[in-house]
Amino acid sequence: MNLKSKTTADLLAKRLQWWLLIALALGLVSFAAFGPAEGSREFRIFAAAAVTLLAIGVLVDQVLQLFFIKSGHATTRDALVALNRRLVLQANTDPLTGLYNRRGLESFFDGLVSTRRFRYQPIALLMIDVDGFKAFNDRHGHSVGDQILHDVAGLLRSSLRRSDGIGRWGGDEFCVILPNTALSQARSVAAKLCAVMSSQPFRVKAGEAALALEIRMSIGVGAVDAADTISLNHVVDLADQALYQAKAAGGNTAVGIRMD
Repeated sequence: MNLKSKTTADLLAKRLQWWLLIALALGLVSFAAFGPAEGSREFRIFAAAAVTLLAIGVLVDQVLQLFFIKSGHATTRDALVALNRRLVLQANTDPLTGLYNRRGLESFFDGLVSTRRFRYQPIALLMIDVDGFKAFNDRHGHSVGDQILHDVAGLLRSSLRRSDGIGRWGGDEFCVILPNTALSQARSVAAKLCAVMSSQPFRVKAGEAALALEIRMSIGVGAVDAADTISLNHVVDLADQALYQAKAAGGNTAVGIRMD
């Protein structure tokens, strides 16, 4: 039963209960008026009581309708707001990792640029690529690849600030937006991520077998002096250039480029 049907059913039940009480009261008054003490005085009392009860019944019935209509509207509005929030969250979230997807990252960046606190601050962006990811997929299957991506997402969450925008750009590429972060700071963050990634094996399941895989990452760092001077795509292009250099250097490293 949907919200509208439930509200209507509740309203009808309340109105029915009220009118049953009215009928019972009228029956009792009628019995009292036309019982053994029947007479003109008793009839007037009955008539006055009947009219009074009828007026009260109509009034209460209208109040009930108004109350349930308002209640129904409020419930429907709250449900629509909650549904809209869920839809926005789904539209901006990568289902595999729970991180931002590309649209979510774009919204995060636009939010920073529109906020006075960050608009004129330096901003850096990390483009992260899992080294040899295709080989893991080919050798162990896509389920293992999905586990690797999920675990890399967890590592990024635990290693970065809550204020950073972390997302999956596509495939095995991740993107991190670092507000109020200069190039030197972003390089340090990237180097830390590479070190944490390579410091311990990733434990995944391939069917019944448990595997311990050594995972490495390459990171390209792009940075600009003020967030409002550039678009997200320009910073991504800058970080992509740096990522290409990191890959060409053999991977498991970070390279940074600052836009002059």
